[in-house]
Amino acid sequence: MSKIQKQGQEQFKPLRIDLDSPTDDKDFLEIISSNRTSLHKKIVQAIDHCIKNRLSKIAHAEGYFKETLVLLVTIKSEDFDYHLDISLPILEESEEYESCAKILELKESIKTFKPKIPRKKKDPDTLHSVIKSF
Repeated sequence: MSKIQKQGQEQFKPLRIDLDSPTDDKDFLEIISSNRTSLHKKIVQAIDHCIKNRLSKIAHAEGYFKETLVLLVTIKSEDFDYHLDISLPILEESEEYESCAKILELKESIKTFKPKIPRKKKDPDTLHSVIKSF
């Protein structure tokens, strides 16, 4: 996520997961399964944010151990459809119907979604030589 947000662009905050151990996968998986609905709602919000702002990837969850970031879970634009397909039945089961409707809307938006292509930064020396050649 960019530190500088464009004017009018909402800032997205990933789901924060506090871990008891920095390396215990069992602990992380247990926390994920106990917060399934929250996690999948956050996935939908993250994908919505990406589509609105033409982002190619986003972190939707962060794992912290003693206030130190130890895990970052991201979604790439080519995986949006997959994650929405996984989230839909979970959110239906939890009766999160607004999120389900949002998923259907996002699946339509994905069909025409094109993320911004980041510009390559020009090396000042290269720019100088290009200008000199004119």
